[in-house]
Amino acid sequence: MLAERRRKIIEHMRQNPNGWRFDQVRNLLEFYGFTMRQRPGSHRVFSHPDLNSNLSIPDKNPVKGVYVKKVIGFLDDLLEKRRTEDEI
Repeated sequence: MLAERRRKIIEHMRQNPNGWRFDQVRNLLEFYGFTMRQRPGSHRVFSHPDLNSNLSIPDKNPVKGVYVKKVIGFLDDLLEKRRTEDEI
């Protein structure tokens, strides 16, 4: 049920990437296993053990649409990887 709610949030983000708060984005990423670390300055870096690259997002509200689109891309990559591993 919680996972279904998260999938709906991703679809809402996909349809309208503007106006999302940093805490909403962070909570979504952490739900899927991303960890956040702070760099000096205003950006936060998210990483996931199953992905080879990191995602840097400014800790500002609202999060710009370009960053939300990157979040969606990272989540799509992660979910696709999990689907592929489940099929093996």
